[in-house]
Amino acid sequence: MTLTSVTWRRQDGSFVGIVDGRPHHITESSPYYTAAASVGHLAPFEPEPEPVGIEQQRSVWSMSDVQFAIAASSAPFNFMTDEEAQEWAGAGVIPAIGLAALATIPDTEARREATIRFRGARTFARLDPFITDLLQPFLSVSDEMMDAFFQLGMSK
Repeated sequence: MTLTSVTWRRQDGSFVGIVDGRPHHITESSPYYTAAASVGHLAPFEPEPEPVGIEQQRSVWSMSDVQFAIAASSAPFNFMTDEEAQEWAGAGVIPAIGLAALATIPDTEARREATIRFRGARTFARLDPFITDLLQPFLSVSDEMMDAFFQLGMSK
């Protein structure tokens, strides 16, 4: 195996180099460290990664029906009672808040499909249209409040 170049140096004193055509993290314990250090001091520092924006974070947030029920019945949200949360999590019975939100869908077929999806759902994604287009507006909660709701649910 041969070190052919040093691409970046890092703040911790290690390097990113190319070993046999592939990127390789080179630390002091690496057999390539001496060679990397001899030329690596001329390499630019590795750039900081771009911060992950809230929209990108939201795109991967998801919680189970049980986590959703726990968060929905917890302070400060209290979207449903403990009894409703237990009944829904145990048997898939739609809680009152869900029925009320579903009732706002004017199209009969769309409402029927949404009801079946909600009753059978086992996971809820933060950016699912059921959350962003129906439940969140129905509850009149901000993006930040819904984010906090998902963060609480995902922690359970």
